[in-house]
Amino acid sequence: MIPNEIIQRIKHQVNIVDLIDQFVALKKRGKNHFGFCPFHDERTPSFSVSEEKQIYKCFSCGRAGNVFSFFMEKDGLTFVEAVKEVAELGNVPVDIHVSDQIEREKSPEQLVVQNVIAMHQLAVEFYHHILLHTLEGKTALTYLLERGFTKETIETFKIGVSPAQRHLLVTLLKNQGYSEELIQQSGLVSQYQDTLLDRFSNRIMFPLRNDKGEYVAFSGRVYLNDESRDTSEFKEPKYLNSPETKVFNKGSFLFNLDLARPTIRKTSEFMLCEGFMDVLATWQAGITNSVASMGTSLTVQQIQQLKRLGNKVIIAYDGDEAGQKATDRAIQLLRQARDISIYVLPMLDNMDPDELIQAKGSAYFLEHVKHEQETDFAFYKRFYRQHDALDSQRSQLDYVDMLLKELLHVSSITARSMYIKELSEEFNIAEEALQKQFDVFARETAQLNRQQKQASQLQASIQIEQSTKSALTKRQKAEKQLLKRLLTQEDTQRIIAETHQTIEFSTASDQELYLLFLALQQSRTEKLSSLEWLDMFQDNLELRNRVADLMLSEFDECMSDQEIIDLLSVMDKDDLRKIYQQKRKEYAEAQKANDEELMISILQELTELAKKMK
Repeated sequence: MIPNEIIQRIKHQVNIVDLIDQFVALKKRGKNHFGFCPFHDERTPSFSVSEEKQIYKCFSCGRAGNVFSFFMEKDGLTFVEAVKEVAELGNVPVDIHVSDQIEREKSPEQLVVQNVIAMHQLAVEFYHHILLHTLEGKTALTYLLERGFTKETIETFKIGVSPAQRHLLVTLLKNQGYSEELIQQSGLVSQYQDTLLDRFSNRIMFPLRNDKGEYVAFSGRVYLNDESRDTSEFKEPKYLNSPETKVFNKGSFLFNLDLARPTIRKTSEFMLCEGFMDVLATWQAGITNSVASMGTSLTVQQIQQLKRLGNKVIIAYDGDEAGQKATDRAIQLLRQARDISIYVLPMLDNMDPDELIQAKGSAYFLEHVKHEQETDFAFYKRFYRQHDALDSQRSQLDYVDMLLKELLHVSSITARSMYIKELSEEFNIAEEALQKQFDVFARETAQLNRQQKQASQLQASIQIEQSTKSALTKRQKAEKQLLKRLLTQEDTQRIIAETHQTIEFSTASDQELYLLFLALQQSRTEKLSSLEWLDMFQDNLELRNRVADLMLSEFDECMSDQEIIDLLSVMDKDDLRKIYQQKRKEYAEAQKANDEELMISILQELTELAKKMK
């Protein structure tokens, strides 16, 4: 539906490494670039992008494709939508319209997601307009400005206000053609008896965007001192968040990730806050790489998203006891993710970043971030001390032991030596004694790690044994090379046609790929290039992965006619071996039946087969 020349122009003007690098932190290793796979969680980077061939492949989960399929996989787009997205991200000026037919071909699930996002966009504009252009929004706007929000921040984050009348948004959505059933799925409304009401009322509305910048949810904050809202029977929460929907999952959502991504990619560093108000405050202060989870503890899914972009975190959680406990939980999760340098920003007087900025100003906060961030070990020195007065010898020894165990997470020998010296001076314990105790903990941990490693190796050996059984045979290697030649070397099919009437591949998927190759070649006047082949299989994940795997295989780029004939010979001889084995079975059966005539006939066939197999 998009002219092929436009597709090819986009592919030739964008670089797959540059585009994917905006979403996955890539590092060059050899000829290719590697990063953490965006399609599954992993501890070591196995996602490879070839700049030369403009293809990606994950050697762990097997996903592979070109720049279009990357966005189809990541964002659930159709091929046409992915082409449009790539053109926009690559600044390629093309005019692409998503046709009505494409809309009709979307699944019911995709249509619901599309409509829920569209309803949120409408709600954002509605609330934002009320805040800036109505008398009802004047009080909320004054409140925001007095709280220190600038008009630029209000515009950037599309902050708004929900009206007191709890039917206006519902009416607006219905007038736009959305059904009650669809409106109910949006999370924008509540149902009272048989009536749909706006979920939010008299609240300042903070829109929540996903990593693509699409509006998917809200957090509404009370701003009016209305005693009728807080009674002995009902106390309305200060913040009211959208429920989870098809487009909003709290466990994987990170506030401001879309706007923070460029800075995180540039600096490989991100600031982690507890709430979105802290992110807004730090943004205004000039920190553009801060993100926050929404009302939940940090999750593995959120860490994996951030790990793909950067490798240093500054945890800027609240300074109160709950915030410090949340910092502890976050550090433990981040350590499990590995390869992330962890720092903590200590807060003054139990304040959070928003309160600290309001109290001391942006300039002070920026200097605080620059000079006062501490290592995770320094954090635990404070954290463990908070829970014990250290007024007894036992409590002091326990405290020292806990810190020595924390030193196991410090990889730098110099840093460990410095920390041991600090503990020695603070508690008047010889450095040698502290070092010996640390060595004891290190040996115990090493022994535990060895046990875990042995268990992992046992599991790995089982997997290796299983994979060995499925290792490529000589024939499969020949088939793989031949398929690659078919896709990349124009004379290959001519050579096959001259020497064979038909060939058959040993797996159904490769045979399907071969038959599709023949059909497409016959239906086109121009030969498909190797990059165009991937476009033909965007909707077939198995074939697309196979084609990408063939493109990335380390075979010589070109083969002689004789080498291709040799590959066909390997396949022929394998076919003959299978026939030979079957004839051997038939001979054994004839021997049991004492059928001498059949035995002689089969022996003659076996002799001829043996000659051909030489």
